[in-house]
Amino acid sequence: MKGDLKCITPSGTFKERRESCIIKHTGLLCIDVDAKDNPMIDLEKSKEIIGKHCPFLYYAGLSVSGEGIFLIFRISKPELHKQHFEALTKLLYMKFGLQVDSCVKNPASLRVASYDANPYYNPDALPFKYVIETDKKIRTSYQNIKSGKYFNQES
Repeated sequence: MKGDLKCITPSGTFKERRESCIIKHTGLLCIDVDAKDNPMIDLEKSKEIIGKHCPFLYYAGLSVSGEGIFLIFRISKPELHKQHFEALTKLLYMKFGLQVDSCVKNPASLRVASYDANPYYNPDALPFKYVIETDKKIRTSYQNIKSGKYFNQES
């Protein structure tokens, strides 16, 4: 079913949907949070809670299945997209206990169109300034969290 739905790349426009073919980054970063990875958390309620405590959350809505949510954040340095992703992943885990889907850290990742009658929206979201250096040996964001890496604020 997802193959027939409209999709966007929230983080940019591309000549081809590959990271190396980016024309312009939007300054936005999308994170998926799946219900299967967070069975004890009410994700519908989490949208407002995260927005209340994260002034850099621009939009939060239900995924197409209605089982998960996606979170769109403003970031300060689009060229550090993956490093911002790592820092946001750690923040969401440490502050809210959320396990993030690490498969969508690439700026060329697709977002399937979905509808949410009660989305969270903050048009004045502040840019997220923190980064964590990525380590090519570490395959998932959860491993980054467990490794004890710390937040670094970019200048």
